[in-house]
Amino acid sequence: MIRKLMITTISLGLLMSCGDGENASDQNSDTPSGESRNLEQDSQKSEFLRKKVDAGIDFYAVGHEPEWVLDVEMAGHMNFKALGEMEMNHPAVEGQEDGGAMRFTSQTEMGKMEVVLKKPASNQGGDVCTDTMSGEEFEYRVEVKVQPSGSDKATTYTGCGTYLSDPEPM
Repeated sequence: MIRKLMITTISLGLLMSCGDGENASDQNSDTPSGESRNLEQDSQKSEFLRKKVDAGIDFYAVGHEPEWVLDVEMAGHMNFKALGEMEMNHPAVEGQEDGGAMRFTSQTEMGKMEVVLKKPASNQGGDVCTDTMSGEEFEYRVEVKVQPSGSDKATTYTGCGTYLSDPEPM
């Protein structure tokens, strides 16, 4: 009986200490791209993106099957990594408008890399690109086409991406 009373008292105390209905997880903050994120619920993702911004990354993209990531520092480099397959580091280049998309093409001794950013059309499921694994929504559909030097075959990777800083207008 005393044990049940203690458990009930502790439970009530914990419930009452939750406050006046304002939960810490209700705190929102704007990301550099202007979208609002719930920092408490998404603290690991927010910290991940903060580290990218601190490292000077202006645009971040991710895709799956196979897993890949693209980090772009507009004044520096474009770094593409496909898990277990390849990594290409190219100088950042100025994008070219191409039928509603922005195309970045670079050729180095490592090979050729082409990155295409396109805002999703309403007839393609809405105004966002949804990551197939996490369900996270991004501003752009991203296609990365890489062709290593000495290879006659290019590989295309598709996924989603977002600017972490203010983008140049498309």
